[in-house]
Amino acid sequence: MIERIYIPTVKRATNQISYNNLPDELKKRVVMVIDPNEKDLYSYDCEYLCIPDEIVGTWTQLSETRKFIHKHAGAIKYAVIDDDVILKKRNQKYFSDGVSDMEKSKREATPEEILRMYDMIDQWLDEDTIGIAGLSDPGIPPGSERYIDTVNLFTYVFYDGRMISKIIDDMDITSTRIAEDIIFMFEALSRGVNSRKSIEFMYDNR
Repeated sequence: MIERIYIPTVKRATNQISYNNLPDELKKRVVMVIDPNEKDLYSYDCEYLCIPDEIVGTWTQLSETRKFIHKHAGAIKYAVIDDDVILKKRNQKYFSDGVSDMEKSKREATPEEILRMYDMIDQWLDEDTIGIAGLSDPGIPPGSERYIDTVNLFTYVFYDGRMISKIIDDMDITSTRIAEDIIFMFEALSRGVNSRKSIEFMYDNR
């Protein structure tokens, strides 16, 4: 099971798009990762985790926050998602084994489809080499298969902490201010942790 869904967020106490669009069952697993100076502004029915004071306002706050989340998660399966995402689903007609299941090429995913997506990715993370999984960008044309391996992932990413927790201390993921997702992926791939991207399900942060 994807045990936790971490949502790092700053200055959006009243505008949690990702959280609001999750099924109620998944909202129970959310951990909002917040600036300690904003802790009194949030009132969502979920767990909260304040980032350490020593990284607040630093040049590498974003990448340090990501590492803090990975360390906090430990050896569980978890997601780290941006706070402004709507989940979408592609028409199955694009895939070699699929038939049309909607009128359009894509649409917002239903709660039932989101739950199915979480179950699917949970199973992927039980495979021997897949330690990172995620979703595609709606602006990229679909391929003929439902997923592809060994790719970069952004915005809505799942991790197998059983793999990541063993290598996180050796990964150089906080030496840059931007593109921390790309650096993380290279660090993981170079240590034998592979990635998988769903083409059927997409994130849309507009």
